[in-house]
Amino acid sequence: MQAVASRLTVLFTAMILTSCANQTGLDTHILMMQRLDNITASLISRTPNPRTPNQSKDLSKDIDIANIPILLKQDRKPNASTDGRAVYITSGLMNRVNDLALALIIAHELGHISLNHYCSQNPTIQLEQEADRYAVFLLARAGLDYEGAVKLSAATQAPHTSNGSYSTSEANRKANLEAKRAENFRAVIVEIEALKTSGTPLKL
Repeated sequence: MQAVASRLTVLFTAMILTSCANQTGLDTHILMMQRLDNITASLISRTPNPRTPNQSKDLSKDIDIANIPILLKQDRKPNASTDGRAVYITSGLMNRVNDLALALIIAHELGHISLNHYCSQNPTIQLEQEADRYAVFLLARAGLDYEGAVKLSAATQAPHTSNGSYSTSEANRKANLEAKRAENFRAVIVEIEALKTSGTPLKL
């Protein structure tokens, strides 16, 4: 009887621990979703509405970002992606970057949607640079610290990539891509500063 009671105690304890772990996981998921909502709101609340009549026709490429779902994907690998209908952010990425860096990443994915990049079967450096430009402009128009976000991005990996072991050639290729990305960011910041100085609206 004691042996049976002991086994039941162990089983009951395991059930309680599993339940607590599940609840903790649910609480973490909810907190992450709230964080995503808050970051997305910061991009939306102060960004000019592309459907406003007095906005330039050059904003016609804008999307109604308020209607694009920003979804959390439980995955330890840091990554961000889009299928053209929603933006997917992994829990691994959220655990790695702060809100400002995450805002730039979300804006980057929104750029892919707005610019119809998701229709392309072969992502290119040009498409990534266009999405980066869109992202920096979106942050600038929302009144966020776009220069700070770019600096933070230099300390993290680019979207659509994951950690792993690389061969020498692959590591060199990755370093080359990151250098080109940094150069593109610098050019975009110069472009934004010039537009702001001249009083020209920031058009995506």
